[in-house]
Amino acid sequence: AAVQPRLSLDPLHGIQFSIGPNPANPITWISYNLLYPQKAEIAVYNLLGQKVATLASGLQMPGQKTLIWDAANYSSGQYFVRMETEVGVTGDRVVVVK
Repeated sequence: AAVQPRLSLDPLHGIQFSIGPNPANPITWISYNLLYPQKAEIAVYNLLGQKVATLASGLQMPGQKTLIWDAANYSSGQYFVRMETEVGVTGDRVVVVK
């Protein structure tokens, strides 16, 4: 059964971040909300810490955004989705099942 998206909240820096469905089979959504424009990168890493996908990079406008990660071409297992902004870093793990 799929786990409900878990919300990471960093109120000090105005960042909300969630992933779901998790596990991904093979698609998952990454949602985030920024309070003001800022440079950000959202990337996927494997358990070795290697970046395997960049989902967004550059100036991000404020508001709620949703990205789709299609993991069909990736091996089953655990990955980490990391969001780095000008003011902080947040992220969460996602499990890919096939």
